[in-house]
Amino acid sequence: MGGWTDASKGLVPFSFCLTTFSSQQYKLGGFANSGSLCRLLVCNQRVIMKKTFPKFVAVLLAISAVAFMGVSMAAYFGRPNPVAEMGAEEISDYNFQQSAGEEGGWSVTPVDGTNQPSKPFKNAYEAVAFAHSDKTSRLTNQTNEMNTLTETLRTQIQLVKAGQEEDRAAIEKRIARLNQYVADANQVLAQKSLELQKLSVETADIRRQTSKRREDVKRLQTELDELRTDRFRLEEILVVLTDRLVRLQLENQALEQRLAK
Repeated sequence: MGGWTDASKGLVPFSFCLTTFSSQQYKLGGFANSGSLCRLLVCNQRVIMKKTFPKFVAVLLAISAVAFMGVSMAAYFGRPNPVAEMGAEEISDYNFQQSAGEEGGWSVTPVDGTNQPSKPFKNAYEAVAFAHSDKTSRLTNQTNEMNTLTETLRTQIQLVKAGQEEDRAAIEKRIARLNQYVADANQVLAQKSLELQKLSVETADIRRQTSKRREDVKRLQTELDELRTDRFRLEEILVVLTDRLVRLQLENQALEQRLAK
């Protein structure tokens, strides 16, 4: 029969308890009741604890010492290099200068154009820590300023939005009036377009008639020129005939005079 027994919050092999109980029962010739058995088991457990507890504590202390030594070595060899940290991008706007002398201190100067004086420090760790702290403080101040500016802009935006709502209503009314004006203008334009088309047709007819009249005028002008030419010819013929008539009349008078003699 195997297993473990729990006595005073300590674990003892159950087989060991049975073996011890059997040997004691053999020596004493049995027990009067079960209470004697329990007392015997508790007593054996105390004896075992007294023998094993110092060993357990010693092993625990050794393991703890080794662990603490490992942590110490890791902290020593794994600590950050402050000189290498000075070239980090987060603090790139700070100038680090190592002081001459046996103490070998460090000085930190911001290079952001504010002409701030240098601040001395005993070692590189303090200089790097100050740079990070000052950078954080500046970023915090800038963040606060940006937050204040953001709130101000939000307030202005709300005011502008309120004004825009009023302007939007007025603009919408103006747009409605302009749309109505454009609709009326389009209607008038459509009417004028129809009238223009009619006038275009009439103008085309008038142009055709005018062209015909011009042709008639040219034709009549030609006929008039011909009539003038004929008149001129008739006038010349009339002059010739008049001359002939005058000569004939003179000749006739001469003949009459001859006959009268």
